[in-house]
Amino acid sequence: MNYANLKILGITLPIGHIDKYHDDGFVESILKHSLELNKKYGKTNSDCDIKACKRAVGTSYRVCINHRIFYYHIFYVKQPIESANIFVRAHEETHALNAFEQLDTLAEKLLEEQRVKINFKEIDESEVIANLGSLYALYARGIPQSEIEWLYTMYGNDDSGTTAKRIYKQFELPRKRFFLF
Repeated sequence: MNYANLKILGITLPIGHIDKYHDDGFVESILKHSLELNKKYGKTNSDCDIKACKRAVGTSYRVCINHRIFYYHIFYVKQPIESANIFVRAHEETHALNAFEQLDTLAEKLLEEQRVKINFKEIDESEVIANLGSLYALYARGIPQSEIEWLYTMYGNDDSGTTAKRIYKQFELPRKRFFLF
């Protein structure tokens, strides 16, 4: 059985029906790396959305045969600050977790570590799910709320980012209170 080590999310797990997972790390260009993977796997360059690749700071790349994912790659462009790298990498790792059909693992970590109870089966938008993974990773590292807001302005300032932040706050469980007498 093959395993994936999702370093930023802190999760290692079996990848089940996918033959191979690759975290290709930081790349010079999403477009250039996508075209190199197209060549490696014999895909045409028309399979690559050039406009999307030019704007992207991270992406996932799948090699499918008969609707089955055989190879799954993630890669990203290095950002100027470490918290932005955490944001982007966690986002892409969460897409991979979704492809592995293992989002329950992230749900367990959210509940155990951050007291946030999310049922990913009730969320049908993959970008919202990926943004929730980014929130988990940022909060797990103690990134201040003001910096997280700034990151979402720069990297996730769309409906999916806004929805993810709302869901995270909505399903945050109250903290237990202890009184010393």
